[in-house]
Amino acid sequence: APDEREQRAISACLLARTNLHGRRVEISLRSAAAGPRAGAAEPRAVAVDPRAVAAEPPAGLRADASERVRFARREGSFFGNLFASPVVAYACAGDSREDRTEWLEALGRACSLPVPETVGGAVSARIGSPTLCGFTYVGVCDARTYVQAGIDYSETAIDVHLPFVPSRGADDSSGARVLHATRRSDNR
Repeated sequence: APDEREQRAISACLLARTNLHGRRVEISLRSAAAGPRAGAAEPRAVAVDPRAVAAEPPAGLRADASERVRFARREGSFFGNLFASPVVAYACAGDSREDRTEWLEALGRACSLPVPETVGGAVSARIGSPTLCGFTYVGVCDARTYVQAGIDYSETAIDVHLPFVPSRGADDSSGARVLHATRRSDNR
């Protein structure tokens, strides 16, 4: 049986791949602990105590330069424990840009989008509210969002990165646009 850390890693992978619409969408999965983030400055070389450096993420959760260019925008991070009782599933937003909802809907990804609430005539997203997939929305991703109920999920969380614009695909039988590609093989 998987230990608790392995349960969290398996859960993060499943949550990151969840797709509300059931359409194939090309995604880039990356270790949330691997950095750097999309839009972040490249790290500078500094002297670091090797004991303080986190373990290298598995090959399937690292992106080469080409993949980082193709999938430059971060949808968000996914983490939790689907083996726990009760099940815990979290999602944080990769950014807070105004076009985020429209962009994700165009790509067919919605699991990091919180269910919108109308408060005083304004539509907002409340931390702790469910996402469209039923995960708990914990805000825009930062170091604090990975600690939930006293558990630090930062080492097992998985970032999902997407293209800035949908790629052209064929229509499926319902007439919806489909992105015809799958995640690159994790066996590189």
